[in-house]
Order: sequence, then C-alpha cells, then structure tokens
Amino acid sequence: MSGRSLARLPASWILLACIGLLALNLRGPFVAVAPVVGLMQAELSFSPVMLGLLTSIPVLCFSLAAPLASLAARKFGAEFAVTLTILGVLAGVLVRSSGGPALVVVGTVLIGAAITMGNIAAPLIIRRDFAPARQGTAMGIYTAALNIGSFLTSVVTAPLADLAGWRFALGSVAVLAVAAIVVWTWRWGPATPSWFPAGTALTPSGPPSPVWAG
Repeated sequence: MSGRSLARLPASWILLACIGLLALNLRGPFVAVAPVVGLMQAELSFSPVMLGLLTSIPVLCFSLAAPLASLAARKFGAEFAVTLTILGVLAGVLVRSSGGPALVVVGTVLIGAAITMGNIAAPLIIRRDFAPARQGTAMGIYTAALNIGSFLTSVVTAPLADLAGWRFALGSVAVLAVAAIVVWTWRWGPATPSWFPAGTALTPSGPPSPVWAG
C-alpha cells in the first residue's frame, strides 16, 4: 500500500488496528509460560513455591498495580499509558528470557505491571475516541484480539521451545510488541499532527473529515 493510500485511511481504522495490536500483547506474555514451565524448572531448578509465585505474579499485579495504573492513565493521558504498556511488555519479555531465576521474576513483574496499565488504557481510549454507537464494535475487536493473542501464543510456544529452547520461545513474544510500537508510533508520531481529533480521515491536503461519528 502506497503512502498516499495510507494517508487516506480513516484515522478510526488506524486506531482500531492500534487497539488490536495492543490487545495482542495483553495476554500472550502470560500464556507463553505454561507450555515451557517444565523446561524452565529443569534448567533453573525452580522450587514449587517459586513456580507458584511465577504463575501468581500476573494476578498480584492486576490487583496491586491497578490503582496506580489508573491514576497514571488519567493524569498523564491514555496515550502515555499505552506507550508504557508496550515498552514495558517488550522490556519484560526480553528480561524474562535473558537470565536466571531472578531475572525471570523481574521480567514477569514488569510484564504484569505493563499489562495492568494496558488493561486500563485501552478501554479509556475506546470510550474517548469512538462514538457510543461504535464503541461496541471497538470493544469487540479489542476482546477478540485478546483471545487471538492468547491462542497464537499457546500454539507456537511449545514448538519454538522444541526448536530453539524456552528462552527463544518466550522472547519471540516480543515480535508482537515491536509491531505494536511501530503502528502506535505511526498513529501518534510526527506524521499524524496531534491536533487531528481521533476519528478523522487523514487526507493529503485539506482539513480532516469526521468519521465514525455515529
């Protein structure tokens, strides 16, 4: 697709793609652990207590970090919260797959905190940037992407671990985070003026025209 064609895409379509890519990153990093937990235990000598902690960290983060994540999203903006989410997921995935038991735990905590932020930021953006009549569609795409991310990760992690080891398998989740970073940067980067309201069609010249207004 040419740059001119991309410029004519309605901003609401681009935003839907952004939300979908974000959602792909909000469950997969947790689901990826289950297929390789045996390999991790064999190499890192995790005790049953450590394994229990590792699988409980996401729930703890959702409970403990939610108030701070909500405050940050409302104080600094949903876009800032999404940026922290994607960068946090990327950093956490890389840390978790790069070292020993301590780094596995630290990376999992980073992922949990980042995903907690994303769980709050994505619905905020949907309520803010889509008309009420279109919010159901946007939430449907968001929810579907959550499930697709979980499914894809659960399907490919074990084969990748057999092929190249559990570290590579867990680290491969970073591909989705990189894709989300690219699209979100394009959506809110210098090429998209900040004064364009969300839900407008970006055209090569002239004022933006509203779309998805109802």
